[in-house]
Amino acid sequence: MAIRKRNKSWQIDFTDISGKRIRKSGFHTKAEAENAFVKLKANNNKGISNVINKDITLIDACQYFIHKYMELKDLKEKTKDEYTRIINRIIIPYLGKYKLYLLSQNDVENFILHLKKEKKLSSASICKYKTLLGSIIERQVEKGIIYNNVVKKVHCDKVESRQARALNKDEINILLNTCKRIKPNFFPMLFTALFTGMRRGELVALMWENVDLNNCIIKVKYSEYKGKLYTPKSKASYRNITICPMLKKVLLEQKLKTSKSKYVFPNSKGEMYIGDNVTKRLFNPVVKACNIGHLRFHDLRHTFGSQLIENNVSPKRVQTEMGHSSANVTLNIYTHVLDESAQKFKSVLDNLYAVS
Repeated sequence: MAIRKRNKSWQIDFTDISGKRIRKSGFHTKAEAENAFVKLKANNNKGISNVINKDITLIDACQYFIHKYMELKDLKEKTKDEYTRIINRIIIPYLGKYKLYLLSQNDVENFILHLKKEKKLSSASICKYKTLLGSIIERQVEKGIIYNNVVKKVHCDKVESRQARALNKDEINILLNTCKRIKPNFFPMLFTALFTGMRRGELVALMWENVDLNNCIIKVKYSEYKGKLYTPKSKASYRNITICPMLKKVLLEQKLKTSKSKYVFPNSKGEMYIGDNVTKRLFNPVVKACNIGHLRFHDLRHTFGSQLIENNVSPKRVQTEMGHSSANVTLNIYTHVLDESAQKFKSVLDNLYAVS
């Protein structure tokens, strides 16, 4: 940057943070040029360009994220719906009218406090919303619209991961027996969930063409979301699951009952269930009747994984059956089970030799 006299006026010559060379003339005194120079330099130090489009608001950035970026990324429909809901209901109402280049760290911190004190959201939700906001602004950084992502400077409260529940063997028997008594048509799906660890969407979308009873394999190829078929959650979710003898018996009986439908667990019309209806109309009533406390459908999957780990199945095999992206993911999820095994191991060591 430089300040020089040109004829009777003063000129500023500087390189903007965007990389563009900018010349500004017409200052009557050197002091005026120096004051302008200080402001331009301050913007550069803050990561704000002096030549950006200052009319762009956070609403514009959000619309770009929804209508362009999410489509280019080919995100799952469930993820798109969740992001769109958060943007339209949470982010835009509070921050939407802010000029993007003027958005400050203090503004983001006030947004976090708003979510915490007025919306009374959990730390996990706040962290999720803050991460999404950061991603929205980062896309504008990539486009060169703005040169500093202020969200990166804001920290959220530490999120304590919620412990998933794993049923013990007595609770599993209570659940299955209660289901057979009050919701017998739901029993085959519930039994399959407990003996395969399949996700709710995968169970709802399961078709007979992907069940090989001769070789005792279930091929996971689809998942349901809002009554439509989609590809599974991730690449690792495409997997072959082992059918044990007890499950094979249940599925053979189910095939006789549902031979006219292509779905393994169809609704009363022979069509695919909507996942939310499975939870509300079938699963929740069974859990309530069991009197075993709060239980989510996803806890059936956690129960399956925990039982495998407790019975010394290798984490690598559990990873394959569950469709985790890596064995590390499996180990992180079932840390509590491994910790219990470590305590048992210490007891084994104490009694390993008969030492007096």
